[in-house]
Amino acid sequence: MELRQIGGIDAPLTDDSIGGEAGDDVIRLSDSFGNDTIVGGETSETLGDTLDLSGLTTNVTVDLTDANAESGTVSDGTSTAEFAEIENIILGGGRDTVVLADGSGAHTVQGFSMYHSGDGTTVDQLDVSGLTSDGGTTPINTADVTVTDTNGDGTGDAILTFTGGESITLVGVLSSALDSADELEAIGIPAVPLNYIVEGTTGDDNIVAGYAGDPEGDRVDAGDNLANNNDDLIHAGDGDDTVESGGGNDIVIAGAGDDIVDGEGGDDSLVGGSGHDNLTGRIGNDTLLGGEGDDWLFGEEDDDYVDGGDGNDFITGDQGSDMLIGGSGDDTIFSMFEGDGDDTVVGGETGETTGDVIDYTYMTANHVLTYTGEEAGTITTDTHNLNFVEIESIQLGEGNDTVIGSTGSQNVSTGTGADVVAGGAGDDIFDIGADDGAQDTVVLADDDGNDTISGFEAPVYDPVTDTYTGHDQVDVSGLTDAKGALVNVHDVTVSDDGSGNAVLTFPNGESLTLNQVAPVDLATPAQLAAIGIPMPNFIVDGTAGDDLIDANYIGDPEGDMIDAGDSFGRNDEDRVYAGKGNDTVFGGADNDTINGQAGDDSLHGGSGDDSILGGEGNDVIYGDTSGGSTDELLADGSFEGFKPSLFSQGDSLPDWYSWNNGSPDVSEKGGYEVPWSNTAAPTDGTNYVTLVKSPDDRYGEGISQDLATPLVAGTSYTIKLDAAVGEATNSAPLGEPTFVLIYGNPMAGIVGGEPEGWTTDDIPDGAVLLGSAEITTDFNSGTMETVTITFTPTVDIATLSITLADSEVSEVNNAALILDNISLTEATSDDTLDGGAGDDMIYGGTGDDTFIVSGGNDTIGDFNTGNTGALDDGDQSNNDLVDLSDYYDNIFDLRADQADDGVLNHSNTDVDYSGKVALGGANTLTLTGVDAQDLTFDNTNVTCFTTGTTIRTPDGDRLIETLRVGDLVNTADNGPQPIRWIGMRRLDEKALSAAENLRPVLIDAHVLGNTKPLIVSQQHGMLIEGDKLARAKHLAETLPSVRIMQGKKSVCYVHLMFDTHQIIFAENAATESFYPGPMALKALDQDARAELFTLFPDLQDSMACKAYAQRARPFVGRKALKATTSDLTGNVQSNIRPQGQQHSAIAAE
Repeated sequence: MELRQIGGIDAPLTDDSIGGEAGDDVIRLSDSFGNDTIVGGETSETLGDTLDLSGLTTNVTVDLTDANAESGTVSDGTSTAEFAEIENIILGGGRDTVVLADGSGAHTVQGFSMYHSGDGTTVDQLDVSGLTSDGGTTPINTADVTVTDTNGDGTGDAILTFTGGESITLVGVLSSALDSADELEAIGIPAVPLNYIVEGTTGDDNIVAGYAGDPEGDRVDAGDNLANNNDDLIHAGDGDDTVESGGGNDIVIAGAGDDIVDGEGGDDSLVGGSGHDNLTGRIGNDTLLGGEGDDWLFGEEDDDYVDGGDGNDFITGDQGSDMLIGGSGDDTIFSMFEGDGDDTVVGGETGETTGDVIDYTYMTANHVLTYTGEEAGTITTDTHNLNFVEIESIQLGEGNDTVIGSTGSQNVSTGTGADVVAGGAGDDIFDIGADDGAQDTVVLADDDGNDTISGFEAPVYDPVTDTYTGHDQVDVSGLTDAKGALVNVHDVTVSDDGSGNAVLTFPNGESLTLNQVAPVDLATPAQLAAIGIPMPNFIVDGTAGDDLIDANYIGDPEGDMIDAGDSFGRNDEDRVYAGKGNDTVFGGADNDTINGQAGDDSLHGGSGDDSILGGEGNDVIYGDTSGGSTDELLADGSFEGFKPSLFSQGDSLPDWYSWNNGSPDVSEKGGYEVPWSNTAAPTDGTNYVTLVKSPDDRYGEGISQDLATPLVAGTSYTIKLDAAVGEATNSAPLGEPTFVLIYGNPMAGIVGGEPEGWTTDDIPDGAVLLGSAEITTDFNSGTMETVTITFTPTVDIATLSITLADSEVSEVNNAALILDNISLTEATSDDTLDGGAGDDMIYGGTGDDTFIVSGGNDTIGDFNTGNTGALDDGDQSNNDLVDLSDYYDNIFDLRADQADDGVLNHSNTDVDYSGKVALGGANTLTLTGVDAQDLTFDNTNVTCFTTGTTIRTPDGDRLIETLRVGDLVNTADNGPQPIRWIGMRRLDEKALSAAENLRPVLIDAHVLGNTKPLIVSQQHGMLIEGDKLARAKHLAETLPSVRIMQGKKSVCYVHLMFDTHQIIFAENAATESFYPGPMALKALDQDARAELFTLFPDLQDSMACKAYAQRARPFVGRKALKATTSDLTGNVQSNIRPQGQQHSAIAAE
């Protein structure tokens, strides 16, 4: 090899020409070279000729654009050396530029410096501005370069090949140093022109800030888009890509594959494409489109639009007001977290198997879920609102949530917390959270469907207290029975659904299936009450307002109603507490208890023996409906009418009809003749009616009467009639039972014959059986029996009808029923009436009523009008009664107070009312229309004694005024003995003043073993020390606690006499019975003596005491009694007990 040097540092600048000739020559240029011409030669070469520029320190340009690959120029800007037949070039020490152009061939360059110059480029550069990618118009860029190496394995020298076939080999540069667009740009190859799309590859790309895989060099957040900002458009392409779009309002199209895309900041649009993508919007108003596949979409902050697309997606809007769309498939829409805004959710309806879900599992706020239609509704909190449609089920969170259903079928899991669910109509499914430690409530209402509940906690039994404690509850306050009353435990049927789960069924078909709760856990009323279904308290409660409480009232919290058969005895004996307000109460049928409580009330007991308390306020009280009445409700001669002109003209009677083809028979006025009887029936001077039933008829002939005033539903009535029965075909007595039947019909005007379409087995439309009675008196006997039938219609009755027999009662052959004297009255009832506080107006109505005085200026408007017995027969049960014994010492004081001004007010100045409850001022009683003499012990309970004295009997202690002749009284010696005679003498103030010996003696309580103070006559004998009698007046002289009552203004002595003299017990003190001695007989009034002599005729003899019997005990005299030094108190009965009676008893004089 020949080495030749052109130029030199010290050489003059000359233009040289040098030829290498044969062999591998190296020709060096040094600084100060001229416009030289260099020819390397072409013969005898192995490696070829080399142009060595390493000696140059200046920047030179090596132009290799000539079509001959071994030709070119080297220029330092001053001189240009031309070379030919040069195979290798070694670059110099300056910053050299190698120029290539189309058609320049294949070149090899050594010494290409890859050191960075500090501006992002290398020291040495390629100038490829003459190269085009299409042979003449389009400059090449980094995308048009293929980088290989001389060894083909990355260890050789880098070879850059361009699209036109041109190439350059950079000796000493590895291909790995030029395997990126950035590195190619650094050596001078222009970058690909930007398309403003950050593009991924078909592989699994990680497209984040700094990603350099885009063919055009587009970057994330590089400010290299058309607007020179960070709003990037990213196409990730195929593969499972990860994309972080950074700041700016980016658009990311993830493409195929399971991609993870994070929008980071800005208002981003993220499109998942196919595959199972995970898209997160983060800050900004983002749009997320899941596309195909089961995607996870997170809108996060701000107002986002999220659409899951196809597949079973999981979507959340998080904070902000979001539009969330599930799309096709079973979407777990939408896991909401705290801080949600006002969202709109559309679940989608296609491609579903189990349906879409709104999931609030991690929420702790209290939500109100309200369904507005099928799969549609709202969910709200204090700070969040959500509207949804096309959602099949909802999962709530940890708060105390409320669910309000609609007509559709809902499926909701309420999670933990004390939740309330009300499904509404439709068959709903709720999971209220098992063992969540909170009390959940299931609300039912009328017309709800058949709901299923999971997670319901059954009541727990405590064997110590024998009670059940409920946890979860059922609220049935909106659920009523068929009558409109609120349901209670007795309205619930508990059954098994076939899988061991309890089913609670309510009266109108609503039901509740409680999964995992066994029927046995809710089998009793106590268990049902423990879960919130009310026990009936058997009280019809009013409200605080002005209530109308009648058979239609449904305001009671436990569902109790008037006359609904739901009382404690499962009958119509109702208890009513009207509450506050000015209430109107109708007790209806049966024996009711009514308390008007506060307010000015109008209280009607209705039929039955009612107890009525007015309570506070000025009340009006009626024992019977509207005060009751004993008036005859049928006109005289009803059902009897007049004689038809012909036997068959029964239909001409305007208020009659026949229930079969026959006609009732009417006797001639003034008498009656039974057609088939040999003996005339009795007559009362008016017509009789005969009804006949043949064997072919289900019902006999019937008669009907339109009523002038319809009968009122709920009111009791009594129908009385005289009746006799017999065989219609002969005179033999009737062998089978025959019944008279009373029917009623709400419709009036059913007259004459049979309505069109009837058969002989029919009864009139709407007719209801009111009552019946068997008739046993044969008309051949010449007598009739009186039959009484009491009934309470459930509907108003305008027409009353009578027939005989009934297929359900008996099948009677050829019967004839004779009727007369038919009457109809409102049934009597024995009521208890208490006006309570306030000025009350009270009416007992019919029956023997009891009135209670309890304050205020009360008036009883019909006292004594309903009595069924005499006022002086000693029977308090057969007349009206008002107990005035606390207000008056005796009947005389009571009568005097009534007589002076017609008001019981203690206004009579001649009477001493001390020691009694005061009347007057705001506490008076007026008995309208009652004469003073009509007040007796029977109707006032005021006796002739200051207080009622009790007598010991085998049946216990009885007031002396209640004893009757024949009653048994316990005796000390002879066991129970019957009373043979009772005497009574009343003495007023005048009589007592005229005869001091008639004044009574008062024995204080406990003096002689008596449990209460005891009043006796002065001559009455009291047993002392077990074996002797002492007269009361002598005891008054001896004992300080026994005295003669000098101030007593009246007294009534009651005498009990037996077959023999007895020791009996009055107020537990041993005392003598009446002994008919001379003084005792003299003390009796004339009528009493006459009655006594009638019973004991021998007593009229002067030796009366001998004729009667000897005394039960001897009497001790006054002196002997005074000489007794022992304390008599408490010892007098130490050895005396009544025979036949072991327990303590009381007695009275």
